[in-house]
Amino acid sequence: MHYTVGNFPAVLKLFTADLSDGRASAHYMITQGEQDRKIQGGIPFQIVPEDKRSWHAGVSFWRGVKNLNATSIGIENPIDTRDMLWAWGLEAKCQQK
Repeated sequence: MHYTVGNFPAVLKLFTADLSDGRASAHYMITQGEQDRKIQGGIPFQIVPEDKRSWHAGVSFWRGVKNLNATSIGIENPIDTRDMLWAWGLEAKCQQK
């Protein structure tokens, strides 16, 4: 699970764009509440079918497995830049444990 900076429409556009210089995507994106766009938070939104590869892990290695894009499900949380300080604080707390 990762977070991507941007609102729901911006991240969805990024994940579905046909970019020649690199792609990013995920199998699911969890919506964040955006009152101005009337988007309810906490709803899983499927972008890539689970039997297809998404591009969420980049160059990766974990417990002897390389290329985690091929063996894992990507889940993204769009996060507004106003919430970045909160996210960085949460990440720092997780790393301390």
